[in-house]
Amino acid sequence: MKLKKFSFLLSATAATVAVPLVAVSCGKTATTQVTAQSQLDLIKKVAFTGDNQATTDPATVTVEQLKLQKEDGSKYEAPAGSNIEAHIKLKENNTGVNAETGKLTVIVSVRKGTSETPVTKELEVTGEFKKTSNPSPEAEVTAQSQLGLIKKVAFTGENQATTDPTTVTVAQLQLQKEDGSKYEAPAGSNIEAHIKLKENNTGVNAETGKLTVIVSVRKGTSETPVTKELEVTGEFKKTSNPSPEAEVTAQSQLDLIKKVAFTGENQATTDPTTVTVAQLQLQKEDGSKYEAPAGSNIEAHIKLKENNTGVNAQAGTLTVIVSVRKGTSEAPVTKEIQVTGNFLTAAAKKEAEVQAEANKITAVEYLDTAESAKDKVLPSAVNVTKTNFKAKENDKDYVVPEAVGEKVWSWDVAKVSDNDAEGKLTVKVTITFDGVTKESQDIVVEGFLTSDQKAVNDAKAAIKSADYADKASVLPSEVTDLKKFSVTQTPDPDAGITVTYGIVANSKNNDAGTLKVKATLTKGGKTAVTGELEVSGFLTTDQDNKNKADAKANELVNQTPKGPESRTWESVDAFVTAFNNSDASGQELRNGFKFDGLADGYRAVFKDGAVKKESDQTKATLKFTVNFSGQTSEEKTVDFTVPITPTSSS
Repeated sequence: MKLKKFSFLLSATAATVAVPLVAVSCGKTATTQVTAQSQLDLIKKVAFTGDNQATTDPATVTVEQLKLQKEDGSKYEAPAGSNIEAHIKLKENNTGVNAETGKLTVIVSVRKGTSETPVTKELEVTGEFKKTSNPSPEAEVTAQSQLGLIKKVAFTGENQATTDPTTVTVAQLQLQKEDGSKYEAPAGSNIEAHIKLKENNTGVNAETGKLTVIVSVRKGTSETPVTKELEVTGEFKKTSNPSPEAEVTAQSQLDLIKKVAFTGENQATTDPTTVTVAQLQLQKEDGSKYEAPAGSNIEAHIKLKENNTGVNAQAGTLTVIVSVRKGTSEAPVTKEIQVTGNFLTAAAKKEAEVQAEANKITAVEYLDTAESAKDKVLPSAVNVTKTNFKAKENDKDYVVPEAVGEKVWSWDVAKVSDNDAEGKLTVKVTITFDGVTKESQDIVVEGFLTSDQKAVNDAKAAIKSADYADKASVLPSEVTDLKKFSVTQTPDPDAGITVTYGIVANSKNNDAGTLKVKATLTKGGKTAVTGELEVSGFLTTDQDNKNKADAKANELVNQTPKGPESRTWESVDAFVTAFNNSDASGQELRNGFKFDGLADGYRAVFKDGAVKKESDQTKATLKFTVNFSGQTSEEKTVDFTVPITPTSSS
């Protein structure tokens, strides 16, 4: 039986009539204190007010039979003058009904005023309704019904009381039912149930040692999952100073970083201008390596000062910028630290000579090919090494000067910056001779893959299938609204990628209920087009004809059929016997019945199985179907007044 839907309103006016209320002010008005959320929190129970709950089918319960209650079981009423509205709503398609356990879950909605968005929660009606021993599997096995079965999340690791909740992984958690047994999806149900940790440790309460996770259940790959939050049973390790997320700031972490150490080989012989960030390590006061606290969302970076301004060639020192940021939206805090130890010092007389050589470099040529070709790699992903570039001097390949004795000249290339948005990489060439290294001017190399093009390329590669809203009700040939198409692997909304669709010519197949589309992904003027994606599941020609036959049959149940003219029977029973006769006379009689005004293409076929109508002894109930274009409707019934043969008066 389909569950009826009603809206149950507890208005402030109605509540006032029932129970006079007195608003007590404590410096604020009742209106400012009473919020939708605070009232929703007061509602703890939903009670059944009808008769014989244990024998009542939960699928037949109406909203009028339910009552909102507070924790102590008293009736909830909205405060007078608060403009609060509280409603009970039955979940659609009986998804709130658990026929096996006799439980009914409803939605409680509270709103303040008409412009505010309501806040909601689900509550299980107290007590048990009638249980069904063999519930319909089709009705029960939904994502929502399975989510309702999942009542607990248990920790399966060792020593929960000494485990830091911020270190817990999904692999250490188990979904459980009410009795503590492990939840497993029904065989063949296509149900997927997952546990997800809340982002940035927001599910961790360090003070109480509690961990709240998100439970997600989905049926199939095209259905949107349903979710709820559950607290993991038991307690984890408690932290005496709660809210580490709030305590760990970028500044506090920057203050912990006291040193930057060089991790490469032979620091004393290393030119400080050649040092890379990969050769440096952040350290604390005691010389131990600095690492950001787990789950703190802290990012700490070392940045070399531009144009070697952090290098003191005479003293052989290198000063770098240490930058610490919390999250991606917060501005970083920085300070400068001199790398411990001394680097190579260079003779000043060599610097001018080497710099002059470096100034000859006017351009570089990018050499990498295949998967690392210019149009396939972002500037930020380029491996900036000498093997991937060629230095140019006035459009000619640069050649280093000849060696002086054992002293040789060499060159290299280093990244200055990258611009993924524009596909540009800025580098500089370094010339080294006798331990002195100098740099060329900044050189911009264009034509690399842009971030927008990579975004649409990656999104395109991820797309494997497409779908169409309400496809089961429309023939492929009638599809015109391209906005109803969607791809299963939709790009992240934050990616800024728009997706448009085009139907592949001559791909609409009404017989199979399929068509093909191509998705075009666009961002910042850059596009990528998928291959042909077949969308199935549309209305087929046969199903369309079947629907038309069913619709016509539903119309005809309200009409009166006509039988053979001038034909009468001694009684309704005699008519029923003749109509149901299996021989040729019965078939001939059934063929003689028809409905007036039946449109071309439709044909009513009357079946045996007629019965006398109990509520009207002058009528018989006839069975019939409607045929249309080779498809037959569901069997229907219609009443027929039987013409009785007159009897002579005595």
